[in-house]
Order: sequence, then structure tokens, then C-alpha cells
Amino acid sequence: MNNILNNKLNPTFVSGFTDAEGCFHVSIVNKADLKLGKSVRVLFQISLHRKDKALLHQIKDYFGIGEVIDRKDGAFYYKVSQIRDLMRIIDHFNKYPLLTEKCADFELFKQIVEIVSRKEHLSEEGLQKIVNIKASMNFEKLSDSLKASFPNTVPVNRPVIKDTAIYSPEWLSGFVDGEGCFTINIYKRKDTVLGEGVKLVLKITQDKRNEELLENIVKVLGCGGLYSQSKTGYRFYGYRFL
Repeated sequence: MNNILNNKLNPTFVSGFTDAEGCFHVSIVNKADLKLGKSVRVLFQISLHRKDKALLHQIKDYFGIGEVIDRKDGAFYYKVSQIRDLMRIIDHFNKYPLLTEKCADFELFKQIVEIVSRKEHLSEEGLQKIVNIKASMNFEKLSDSLKASFPNTVPVNRPVIKDTAIYSPEWLSGFVDGEGCFTINIYKRKDTVLGEGVKLVLKITQDKRNEELLENIVKVLGCGGLYSQSKTGYRFYGYRFL
């Protein structure tokens, strides 16, 4: 809350919030007027409900680049798409690293931005290199149209995130701001006068791939526990019974 009231964002808060809500996106679209018939678009984006648009403007002010756009569907998003501006985004996350699997996407995204900045994407070899990298981003499969256009695609090795140690309380605040949920549960309890108990819960849900990070959150906060929610996901609960 102090970040919002002071209108100044801590750099590691921005990284934590990006770990929760940010997106590094690469698209390859048809464009007939280009020599190869393809255009590469690279984008850093954070989307939020319109009630939180003030935070998007603060993030824009922090970076000093990009734009905040009204999607007209109840949401706003902050977007950075110019190569020279993306270099500033990359500099930030090099200095204040991401901790979730999004860090792997960032490392791949960074490679593509560097390829585009050198204009290598204007050659068939460079374009194929970008497709190979994109095939390993965001755990997504290439579209059928891209597979048809680039039948020789060989996905690169996805970077392994080795260090998920929480290096800043502001990072954790930013991450909870994006991924955390505070709830109050009222339940039956025989040992109380009213026969009911109140449970206050901080809940952070993450995919199994970020299990180690959740374990580090438990260590930092010194409370709560990690529970399996499904075959693919884990849920961290910080809890207190009253």
C-alpha cells in the first residue's frame, strides 16, 4: 500500500508483480509486403482489471516507456513493443531477476529481442532461429500454421531456473499482490461458545513447476504449508486459526 500511496515502485516489487502478472510474448504473423512474408512481433505486457489501472500507470512511470491501453472489456493493459524500449525492460530483469518459470520465458524472449535488434529476423535462417526459440516459450505448442510454414523447427532447450531464493521482501509483496488471495472462512467448531470458528487465510496457488519457490515462501514467512491441489498444481496456504 505504501508503494501506491508514495507513487514510487520498488524495483524488486515490479519484478515480483511481473512474476505474477507479466507476459513475454512473441508472435509471427503473415505480412505479404515483406520479403519473407512474415513479421515478428515482440511484446512485454501486464493486464489488470480496470480497478487497478492506477498501478499500471505507476509501472509505466517506473519504466518511463510503453503505454497503458483500455481494452474496453473491463481490463487495461500495459504494453511495451518497441525494440529500443524492450532493451530497457531487459536491463531491469537482468538486474532484478524473476523467480518463477517466467524467468525461463524471459531468457528466451531476450534472445529473440536480440536477434530482431540485429535484424537477423529478416533472413530465413534468423527467422527459423526465432521459431525454434518460440517453440520452447510459455510451454505452448506452435500453431498448426507455424508448423506448416516451418516444418524443420527444432525447439531449443528451455532454460532451467536454478535459484528461486527470495532476495527481497518487496519482491514477495509484488508477487502476493498479483497471485495472493486473502480469505475468511467460517466453519463449525464444537469447542467454541458459538460452535463456530474463524480461519484467516493467505493463499497462493501455483503450478507444480514453481513448487520450490512456494517452499521458499514458506521459509521466508515462517508459517503455512505446501499442499498438493491436483496432479499438476500446488497450493501454498499461510493460515491462522482463531
